Parts: sequence; C-alpha cells; structure tokens
Amino acid sequence: MGMNTRGKSKKKIKENDNPFLNLNANAKENDELAKASIKTIANSVIITESDNKRIDRNRKEESSEIMDPSRKDWLYYTRSPLMDNYRDNLYREYYSLSVLLSLRGDNNNERTLGLSLKLIDLENKKEYRVGELESFLFSCVIGEKQNIEDDEKVIELEDFSKAEAKLIRFLNNLYAEAKQIQENGKLWFKDYNAYQCLSLLKDVPNIRLESRVITFSDEVLNLQLESYYNENKDLVLNLSIKDVDLNRVYTFGENCDFVLYKDIFYETNPSYPRIKKNIFKDSIVVKKDYIKDFCSRVLPNLKKDFDNIELPEDIKENDILAFPAQALVFLDYDGTNVFSTIKFKYGSFTVDPYSGKFTSSNMFDNEVTEIYRDTEKEEYFCRTLSKYLEKVGDYTFATSDDEKIFYLCYKILPSLQDRGWTCYYSESFKSLKLNVKPLKMRVSLTKDINFFEINFSFEGVKELHDLSEIVRAVKVENKEYIRLQNGSFVPIDLEVIDYIAKMFKENPIEQKEDNRYLLPMFSAPYFADMLEKHSGIELDLDDNAVDTIANIKRVEYDETPPKDIVGEFRSYQLIGYKWLRKLADMSLNGILADDMGLGKSFQTIATILKEKENGNKLTSLVVAPTSCVANWECEIKKFAPSLEVIVLSGNLKTRMKKIKAVSNYDVAVISYSTLRRDVKALSENEFNYLILDEAQHIKNANTQNAKMVKSLKSLKRLALSGTPIENSISEMWSMFDFLMPGFLGKHKDFVEDYEAPILAGLDSSSEALDNLKTRIAPFILRRLKTDVLTDLPPKHTVVSYCDLTKDQKELYMSILEAARIEIFETVKRKGFAQSHIEIFSALTRLRQVCCHPRLMHDDLRGESHTSGKFHMFIEMIKEAISGGHSVLVFSSFTRMLNLMRSAFKKLGIDYFYLDGATKDRMDLVHRFNAGEAPIFLLSLKAAGTGLTLTQADTVMHYDLWWNPAVEDQATDRAYRIGQKRVVTNYKLITRGTIEEKILELQNKKRLLIDTVVGDSMGDINKLSWDEVKNLIN
Repeated sequence: MGMNTRGKSKKKIKENDNPFLNLNANAKENDELAKASIKTIANSVIITESDNKRIDRNRKEESSEIMDPSRKDWLYYTRSPLMDNYRDNLYREYYSLSVLLSLRGDNNNERTLGLSLKLIDLENKKEYRVGELESFLFSCVIGEKQNIEDDEKVIELEDFSKAEAKLIRFLNNLYAEAKQIQENGKLWFKDYNAYQCLSLLKDVPNIRLESRVITFSDEVLNLQLESYYNENKDLVLNLSIKDVDLNRVYTFGENCDFVLYKDIFYETNPSYPRIKKNIFKDSIVVKKDYIKDFCSRVLPNLKKDFDNIELPEDIKENDILAFPAQALVFLDYDGTNVFSTIKFKYGSFTVDPYSGKFTSSNMFDNEVTEIYRDTEKEEYFCRTLSKYLEKVGDYTFATSDDEKIFYLCYKILPSLQDRGWTCYYSESFKSLKLNVKPLKMRVSLTKDINFFEINFSFEGVKELHDLSEIVRAVKVENKEYIRLQNGSFVPIDLEVIDYIAKMFKENPIEQKEDNRYLLPMFSAPYFADMLEKHSGIELDLDDNAVDTIANIKRVEYDETPPKDIVGEFRSYQLIGYKWLRKLADMSLNGILADDMGLGKSFQTIATILKEKENGNKLTSLVVAPTSCVANWECEIKKFAPSLEVIVLSGNLKTRMKKIKAVSNYDVAVISYSTLRRDVKALSENEFNYLILDEAQHIKNANTQNAKMVKSLKSLKRLALSGTPIENSISEMWSMFDFLMPGFLGKHKDFVEDYEAPILAGLDSSSEALDNLKTRIAPFILRRLKTDVLTDLPPKHTVVSYCDLTKDQKELYMSILEAARIEIFETVKRKGFAQSHIEIFSALTRLRQVCCHPRLMHDDLRGESHTSGKFHMFIEMIKEAISGGHSVLVFSSFTRMLNLMRSAFKKLGIDYFYLDGATKDRMDLVHRFNAGEAPIFLLSLKAAGTGLTLTQADTVMHYDLWWNPAVEDQATDRAYRIGQKRVVTNYKLITRGTIEEKILELQNKKRLLIDTVVGDSMGDINKLSWDEVKNLIN
C-alpha cells in the first residue's frame, strides 16, 4: 500500500531548524563542528541512570556492547531535554496510543508490569495492532517509513501527544540499552523501570488492564503502621491503609512507589523509608529481647515517617519518656591542654555516652521508667566534639593545639550553645577567652618625610607581641586570632583580616628590618579612605598625616605663575599649573587629561619654566608623537623664550652629538620613534621632568614604548593625554605604572579587582568603579570644554605645527627650487603683472606638497612618501573622537579629502563627505547634526557658505586657503545660532614652508590673497612682488 497522506501537511524539521546545529554561529558553514557540538551537548544533558544505584552495572556494560550503532547515535537526540523543549510546540496529535497492561507475580503483593501497544489513527478513526514493537518504536523516533498491518506510513513523534511521545522515547531507549524483557510481544518491567514507566503513563489517556480501564489518582497514599504481640511475645509490625484490603493491593517499583487497587494506580509517599517494601511483602517481627532497644533506637525515627503508629496496650505513651536529648559539655584547662567531658540529659535524667543503660531510677516514686534514648543524636554530639578535640576516653576529649583551642572557644562553643548545648567552664578555662566578640583593629598612620609609617594595634589590649607577628598573622598566616603571653586569645574578625590582606595586596607596603611598615605617599589617601569605610577598623592619623592627605586630595595650591611666561593664563589653566606645582613640591606624579584645545602644553611649559626660576638646572625631557615634536618646539619658544630647547632629531651622528649636549638645555624634545633608537644613550642622563605627550602611546604595558620610557631616570614624571582611556581600563594601569610604579598594584590583581568586574557589569562593578575613582582622583586632572565654558571665548583658534618628513622635505625643496626658477624667469620675460597664472600654479604645488606628496604624484606611496601634517591630523582626529567631539574638516583640495576618506575607512571611522558633486546636501547635514557620524569632510568651494552644522564643536583647516572673511565663513558653519558649545578652530601649519610664511603675511595684513590660497586668481594683483619673493625664499 502506498504512503498514507493527510489533508494537513506535516511540518518537516529542516536541518537549520535543529537547535543543536544553531548552537554555534559557524555551524552552518562547518558541518563537522556542528556534529561535534551535537555530540558534546547531547553527552552533557543525556538522561542516564548511572547516578541511581538501582542499575546493574554489569548489565549496562553488556547492553552498550550489543547496542545497534544507529540506535546509539539517535539516543543522543531522543534523550536530550533540549530536544524536548524544541518539540514542545510541534505536537500535532494525528495518532494516539492504546496501552494494554498485564500483570504477573508471586503470592505476595509485588507484581511485574507487562505492556503492549495499539496505534489509533485519529483522523481515519482506525485502530492498528502493533506487532513488531521494537521496530515500531525506533521508526517513530527517527521518522522513517514503516508497515503497519500492510499500511505504509511515516509516523513521527510529533504526530502524538507530548505525553505519548515521551513514552515512546522511553520504551525505545530501553530497547536501545537492551534493558527490556520481551515475551509474546509484550515488554515486562520491574523495579526502577516499572516506576519510570508508570510515571510516564500517568499522562497517557488510553490505558487498559485486560478489558478494564485503568486510571491514575492524584491522591498520595499515606500508610499506617500497626503492631501487636504474637504468641512468643514478639512485637509484630504491619502496614495498613485505611478502608483498603491489602490482599487486593499490588505494588510496583523498588520501594513500592506505586500501588494498584481496584484498577486505580496510587503513588505512595516518597518520604517513607525502604521499610515499606519489606513490610508489604511480609510483617516485620521484633524479638521480645530487643523490644526496648527497638523502642529507644528505631521507634522515634518511625514516628517521624508515619502519621499514625498503633502500639500494643502495655506499651503506653506516658510510660515511655521521649525527652529530647540535651548535650552537657564540661570544659577545663591545665595551662597546656583543654579537656572536655560530655554527658546527655533527658528531662531530669543524666546518662553517660555508650553506657548501654536504657533505664534510670526515679528518686521520687522509686519506679523504674523506660526512656527513649536518641542514640543517633548522641552519636552526632560526640562526632561534633571529636572534630575539634581528640577522643581520649569514652566520653573525654582533649587538645593542646592553639588553632583548635581558639576555634573551640570563639566559634564552636557559641554555635553549640545556640543549638541548645549546655556548656560548663572551669575558672582556668574562662581565662582563655579575653572577649566574646572580635576586637576592633586600630591602624595609625604617621607622616614621615616622603612616606607614612603604619602601626597596628587592638582596642583595649595593652599586652601584644611585636608588630611583625600581628601582621604575619593577618597577611601571611590568615589567622583570626593572636595569642597573648598569658595564654588568652585576641580574636580578629575574618572580614577585617580579608580587608587588611586586600589593602596589603593593593598597596606597595614595605616592611623594614625594624618591623616598621612604610606606605608610599601616593598610596596614603586611598589607604586611609578604604580603612575609614570599614566599621571593624579604627583609623588614627596624626595632624601631619591629616594635612598631607588633605593637600594631596586638594586641587587648589598656593603658587605664583612664572615671571617670564608669555601669554595670559585662563583661570582653569592657572588651576592646572598650580596643581602640577603641588605634585612637584610633594614629589608626586600625575596625568593632566584636559580636553583637546584647552592648553595642556601651555600649563606644562609654565611648570618647567617655574622649575628653572626656582634654580633647578636639570633638563626636562618631552616625549611626543613625531607629528607633535615641531609643535612643542614652537610653543616652548612662543610661551617661554627664556627656556633653551633642543629637538633630538636628525641622523645618528647628529642625534648622538645632541644627546651629549642635552644637559646644556632646559628642555629636550624627542619623538617616540626616535627614543626607541636612542633610549640606551638617553638612559645615562637623569632628567628633571620626564613628560609624555599623548601618553596613550604607552597604553599597553608590554609594548616597547612603555618599557623604554619606564627605563629612563627622572625626578618627576608627567603624562599628558586628552584620552587616558581609549579601549581598556588597563591603559590607565600602564600610565600609572610609568608615573608611580606599584600605585595600582600588580597588573594581574588590577584586572581581577577592577577591570574584570567593571567590564562584566557584575554586582561588584559599582564598588570597583567607585574605588578606582577614589584611588586615582588626586593624581589625574581632567577638564572638558563644557566645564570651562565661562572661561573660554565662544570660538578660539589654535595653531598646530608640524614638520615635513625627510622624503617630503626633499620633494618640497626640489619643487621650491623649480618654482623659484619658473617664477623669476616668467616675471623677467613677461613682467610681474602678466605672470599671475604661473605664480599661482607654482605656489599651489608647494601647498600641495605640504598637504601630502600624493597630491603631486599619486604613485608616491609607501612609508617613505608620507606626510608629517597628515600624521598629526590623524592623531588629532582620534583624540577628538575619543573626547566625544564632532569635527568639520575643510580643505581646498578634494584629492586631499579623498585621501582622508581612504584612511578613515581603514581605521573604521564614520564620516560624511561633501564636495561640489554631492547630491542631497541637506540630508547629509541633517544626519550629521543628528550625530550619525563624528566627522564631516568638506571642500571649501562647496561648503564654505550656506550650511548650518551646529553639531560640530571643532573645526580643522587642513590647508591654508583662507583670508579672514573666508575663515569666518567656514568656521561659522559650526558657530551659528543654536550652538551651545565652545567652537575650537584648528589651523594645521607645516613649519619652514610656504604655509608658515602665508600665516606671517596674514598676521601682518590680515589679508590672504585668493590667488595663493584659493581656487581663483582674482586678487593676485594685491600681492606685491616683494611678498611673492618672500613666499618662495
């Protein structure tokens, strides 16, 4: 017969629907990895019975050997709870099962359960007999074609109800593991398998026993225990169920987990002990000589499990005293050993352990009364005591170990007393305990010259060992006590121990030979703050320590500006300068992390100048990116002309000559790349200040940059960075490891204590972040433009200088020489008035080389044909983005803008671009103002006027194309109505080139000739011949 089809199409599970195959993101692309994932996960969640001691291990090993391989593979799927969850919403119930049960057994109540199946087609209302049960189950599990009474069908688990599908998988697994006993087309179950089968059958609707309908009750049977004397005076115990004839009850499962009564299955109370299986089979008989022992040891426990126990009349409740066992502990101390004896009290009766006595005389009525001895609890009392004391007699315990004595006194005995134990102490034993509660630790900090001295003591205790023993107990041995010479103990709170240990780990505390503990100056504020937070620690600071810590935390400082500084301090710059001077006076180092454009270099130069005025003759070394070296030289000469500055650059011979003479200068400036080559030569010098500009260059502590700057010698160190953290909190650790080694502890501990919880967003992340802020706050000063709005003009201009690279300079000089010849020959031949086109063309080529050599020749690629200005520009863009700024970049050369676009794509920087060919200009403007990208690249001709870009707070003029009016028009794209932030306008100037001379010319006349810096030649006649000659000289 052909395949049976239905009106409803069955949903097939595609490979991509398999939850296992989607557990790995690459599973679709890597079948082998997917299969491995399936097997691994299936193994981890597979339902096995190995944890149940009911399984016959030998039988399991045999079944594994004979299991069909294909069935074993499918076992991974069919047993997985993940697969169960996946199928929950797929059951269609096209078919149902009719379960036919059979029973067989011996004369007692226990029965073996037999099972066979019929298949019901719900749609066609037809019933099929399942002959080959094993084949039917396996075909349903894997969804393969099968013949049932000559009907060819494809039946899947999803075609049944969820309960029936579970039953099919269970039965199939029994076949797969060769656990079934099959006879006459029926499966037979005993013990745990019977319990599992009945647990699944509870939710299956169609169950019959012979011809009768079988149901399951939700009621749990509560068994009763009956007892009586037999003819030998033995005590006989029987189970009973109210209103139930036990002769008609059949039991199933190892522990009589289910009973069948009048065609209804009941589940028995799982809390009953295994006694119910034995007692169902037969009565339990307690011989008359052991009835007292039974009443004392067994009966109390049975009463916990059975709601009702019927006892013979002569064993009356009021004749058997069931007092709770109470432990009595007697403790003594002989100067070395602690001794303890234990007894047990039942009401007014006291007995010894292991005495074997079960009766005690009642002194009032001379009657002998039976007592329930709770031997299990007595044994528990003895075991508990033996954990801390050695047993030296039947009921005597002792120890001389300090650790055990302390824990006994301060931990164990209070706990035992809380649980009802009664403890009696001799006077000598009482002397061991100084205090019940742990004593508060007192930590005192005393200010010395460049460090703090730490002292530890305990409140109210005069007699203490030396400091080293206290700290060793806390830091090394992790003890919770200190033992005094008189033998008594001083307990320390475990939390305090952990806290002190944490402080030792986080701070570079140094132990001296004279048992002094020294704390560096830079660690004192954090150390004191953290100790003050803990209620179990009392912090004591002398007046000098209080003042010093307050000064470290305070930003304000009383200091006058240097006399020879050129330029006016803005108020925030004066604060920054004074802060730097405070650090210097206190022999501390820090990070000046002001936003870009706020004058970090100006504040630093003022600080170096003050050092010179104070008589410090040592040279200060500034390490900066290559693109910033020229700017440092220019700004030092501009703001502090009295400082002698040298740039350590040139070929090897020139650099070595400069390094030898470096002590003759106030300031030396070197690039990171040059320092890598000359670090050995420079390490022979000791500098006053070692200053890192763009200090994020050492953010990775393992890089050569970080290692080489840390190897240099200096009295003071300073880091400058507008972005002290770019990607990782560890970058902060690396900077402080340069500034003050040990300040943030070891890197491994820093990651564990700060970075990991903060990045993971754990519950401890808030505390970790607060602690880190508290720790670094005195040593990092950061002001954003938004913080100093009232101190800044609405828009201000910053000139940033750079140098030509070596190859760029050679190209520039060759073009300059050619331009001179061309201009002079043209003017000689045609006259100045008729030579404007040739002059414009020659000057444009010089400007292009300053921007980038590739504007002259596109094939000038590679490392040797780079641009000093372009390097500086990229660094500035990165800093601006890290600082949260939005930037407008103007250039008169669209080819230069395209070079920027290519670089941004490689760096993953989002941007917008607009030139004369751009459509949908307003859409780009709206998107930029909405904050979709931080950079907008603009050509002068296309975007110099008519646009409102108030999202930007930074404007960069990459090349000189402007006169005062044009500059204002471009900058005012950002500085318009609606702008609420300060706008900073950067001009990027290449030193020693036509750009610098054009800037000088502007400063003289405040007029820029369009012919030189723009794309038109309309005003070339405004430039005199002498001015043109100055530009090309």
